Amino acid sequence: MGGNGPTAFHQDFITFALDRSGGMQFWIPLDKCGPEQGTMAFISGSHRLGVLGDYQTYADRTIFDLWPELAEMPLAGPLHYEVGDVSVHDHLTVHGAGPNLGDRPRWALIASLVPGDARWTGAPPEAFDPAPLRPRDLLDEARFPLLVPPEGEP
Repeated sequence: MGGNGPTAFHQDFITFALDRSGGMQFWIPLDKCGPEQGTMAFISGSHRLGVLGDYQTYADRTIFDLWPELAEMPLAGPLHYEVGDVSVHDHLTVHGAGPNLGDRPRWALIASLVPGDARWTGAPPEAFDPAPLRPRDLLDEARFPLLVPPEGEP
């Protein structure tokens, strides 16, 4: 059984087409998986570099060609996951994955959190269907519910 190919190193922020960063991505494996299945590796501290652009515009280059300082930063992973593990990363953290060379699919649940006051920029998002939003609209609460602390907690 063939698996997916590699995922180029990138930031998730650009896929949301939102007007502000500060989001987080939760990757929750639904089955045990490791590097042979193409699990993620993260470039530690890369979130401090700011927005590095849309990987789809890199043409025949990689994020490392455009920002060579990334190659000097520590790499965490690829990770080994057990059921019940969760990895969480900032939407500006540069990460990627190798191909799935295992004999079974890599099953995971991905949950994305974005700032509650984020607005859609009008650019085409990869991460969600913008209909019926208009540019600069707040994300609608039906599809993007607000997570708020219980009353009386900060």
